[in-house]
Amino acid sequence: MPALYVMDEDTSDITIPDVIQPPARSRAISNLTQTFNAVEKSIEGFTQSSLGKAQEPVRSKRFMDTFKSANRKGGLEQMVGDVDTLSARSS
Repeated sequence: MPALYVMDEDTSDITIPDVIQPPARSRAISNLTQTFNAVEKSIEGFTQSSLGKAQEPVRSKRFMDTFKSANRKGGLEQMVGDVDTLSARSS
């Protein structure tokens, strides 16, 4: 059952159960970090002064090549697998 925990003074004494196993959490964080770092490097130097300029890097060959490369290395598939694993554990 999905749940939302709010951290404040009234709930500070409640222990929140950890439904995601540490290895799965660590793997998901690592894969997301690597993918986002690759994307960030691929768009370094681009300006985002307007919507049109902000869209240019995302539509660029360099950006698409980064995602294709991440996918060839299994990065995107691993992220999808991580999300599926995390979703299954929290259900």
